[in-house]
Amino acid sequence: MPRPQLDEDTYDRLAALVDARTKVPAEHLTTDDKITFLLDALDEADTHIERLSARVDSLEDELEDARAATDSDSGPAPGLDEIAGGDLGLANDLGRSRRR
Repeated sequence: MPRPQLDEDTYDRLAALVDARTKVPAEHLTTDDKITFLLDALDEADTHIERLSARVDSLEDELEDARAATDSDSGPAPGLDEIAGGDLGLANDLGRSRRR
């Protein structure tokens, strides 16, 4: 079986990526070492993505549960007008107390 050939642009990209991500200059590694390094980095990135995706799913479930608990405990959540009105009332009260 013939050995695979890399064109100049592909090899330059390979060397630049490895050089940017290793402590060893890419010129000191063989092409096989460079490809192996990038395959390992890709495998680690996939594992990290899987862990993060599982964590996002878990947090979404927790948020959904918290919203459901809040909705059932206190009735409907206040609307924007109620929140803004409450904050404005508090600001007015603070303003009056400072004037005294």
